[in-house]
Amino acid sequence: MIVYIASYPRSGNSWIKSLIFWHFQRLTSNVYRVKKSFKQEKWHLRVVTKAPNPEQQHLLWNKWTALYEPPLTPQATHRYLMPGCKKVLTEANRKQLAQEEDHFFLKTHELPFPYYFEGEYVIQPVRNAGAVLWSYYNFIRDFQPWYRRRNLTEIIKGKALFGTWNHYHLCWAQTAAQLEGRYLRIHYEWLGDHSGEVCTQIERFTGLKCFQRESIPFQHFKDRNPRMYREGTMSGWEQYYSKEQLHLLWQVHGEAMQYLGYPEPDYEKGLEKSSY
Repeated sequence: MIVYIASYPRSGNSWIKSLIFWHFQRLTSNVYRVKKSFKQEKWHLRVVTKAPNPEQQHLLWNKWTALYEPPLTPQATHRYLMPGCKKVLTEANRKQLAQEEDHFFLKTHELPFPYYFEGEYVIQPVRNAGAVLWSYYNFIRDFQPWYRRRNLTEIIKGKALFGTWNHYHLCWAQTAAQLEGRYLRIHYEWLGDHSGEVCTQIERFTGLKCFQRESIPFQHFKDRNPRMYREGTMSGWEQYYSKEQLHLLWQVHGEAMQYLGYPEPDYEKGLEKSSY
């Protein structure tokens, strides 16, 4: 089974990933290469390129496959794809992994595949475009120096790695209808005060057992990684936009914002002139 945590950047992907880590004792890989990961020793994570026993010969094994044991259930061994595994996700490999009993959680910001196999599921966190693009602007400035010259207006227009927020979500809207019961949308704004209910949704969606029911607030993750978890803004983001940028935001992204239930920006809260 493959469970994609698919979102536009800065929409709560890392938050969902952390909930799965803490509540379900499962690791989520990143389809992109990452510079730093968690301490592998605690989870006994190791790359395994060949089947460790005859009963597992039929499973997919290569230089990207690994095994790990969660601390709360050390007797259980789970399979994992190492970060940077995007190129491994061929149709043949996806079909094979989707048929496995184990759960492969994969973080991605990509547009949907043309077709999904039985056994491929999608959890999609979504967030108001205004909050997303303000956060994405700051993320690019802090973590992606090759894009540092991009101003907020350019980010609104989609001049960034993953294009426009609007196009991204309209593409996924079509796929969501096709996946039906294999697609779970989680609104970032709702997640903040309902993480326990979100875990119940994920439990039903994946069939996994939730080991820890206690809700973990956003501040917990922010304290652990303040650069990645910035403000968790739910509202008030208009104050960082000029009135002109707010009108542009609605012009470019209004269709998907309405589809996802987000209102037109409050233009009076915007600046007379952009500082970003």
